[in-house]
Amino acid sequence: THDRYFLDHVAEWIAEVDRGHLYPYEGNYSTYLETKEKRLEVQGKKDAKRAKILEKELDWVLSSPNARQAKNKARLARYEELAAEAERNRKIDTAEINIPPGPRLGNVVLEANHLTKGFGDRVLIKDLSFTLP
Repeated sequence: THDRYFLDHVAEWIAEVDRGHLYPYEGNYSTYLETKEKRLEVQGKKDAKRAKILEKELDWVLSSPNARQAKNKARLARYEELAAEAERNRKIDTAEINIPPGPRLGNVVLEANHLTKGFGDRVLIKDLSFTLP
């Protein structure tokens, strides 16, 4: 809710990595969600159509007589091609992106010399020096 509000007002485009493909979306987060939903709907229809064709081709290959062997080989090749495409488009639940740590930019993060802190005329810390690596 507050994250979505923030992203809607800050993001101008969003890049999504899905199954090895990069999908750029122009617009804010709400636009991204709407466009992604439409893309997934189209992809779902394609996947359902492919599954139906795969099932039909497999039934034909398994039931065809050997007399049509040349045609059978072509249809079997088509079936294998469709099966490979379906496997490539299968949803992957986990993915890993490794971002190596960057080089150190220096050895000293913070250095203070001769600090004094107090309230009013009361001194709490006097002449404090330190280095934070």
